Amino acid sequence: MNGDGVVNSADRTIIGSPHPDLIAGLNASLTYKNFDFTMFWYSTIGNDLFNNTKFFTDFPLFGGNRSTRMRDQSWEIGADNSKAILPILDSGDNWGGSVASSYYVEDGSFLKLKNLVLGYTFPKSLLERATISNLRLYIQAENLLTFTKYTGLDPELTNMETGEGSGADLRRGLDAGSWPTTMRFLFGVNFEF
Repeated sequence: MNGDGVVNSADRTIIGSPHPDLIAGLNASLTYKNFDFTMFWYSTIGNDLFNNTKFFTDFPLFGGNRSTRMRDQSWEIGADNSKAILPILDSGDNWGGSVASSYYVEDGSFLKLKNLVLGYTFPKSLLERATISNLRLYIQAENLLTFTKYTGLDPELTNMETGEGSGADLRRGLDAGSWPTTMRFLFGVNFEF
C-alpha cells in the first residue's frame, strides 16, 4: 500500500464505505381497461459490504463444510494459479482467514423489484345485483427480483438490533449472516358497499 515493497502494518488503510453514493427508487403504474399494474424498483449504488459470512464458509475456523471458492480459488504450491484470491488450504492453519482484509469487502450495489401488483376491477354492471359498488381482486409480490454482484444472501442487509446503545450504527454494512429479506406473495380483495 505504501509502496516500499514490504507488506506490514504500515500498509493498513481504511477500505470500503457502507454509505451508498446514490439511493434511487422508481414507481410505475399502468391501467388498461379494468386491469391495473404497479411496480416499485429500489436501488443503492456505490456502497460496500463486509461479507463476514466468508469467515465461516471459506476458512478452516469452522468445523462445517466449505464453499467451492476454497477449492477453485485457493493458492497451491507449484500450480499456475497466479489469480488465486484465497490463501493456501492448510488443515494445520487455524488462523488462515481470521484477519480482516479486502477479501471480505464486496460491492453492495443492487437493484430490486420490491413490489409488483396486478389487479382487476369488476365492471359496475356486474355488481349492481350484488349490492356491491366496487370489487377489485389483486395479487401482490414483494422482493421478487434482485440484481447484484454481491455473493452474500442479500445485499439489502437487515439489522435486528435497534435502539440506543445497540451499536447498530457501528455494524452498518456488516453482513453477519442475518436472514435475507423474504419474498412474499399476497392475494387480496377490495370491496365497497
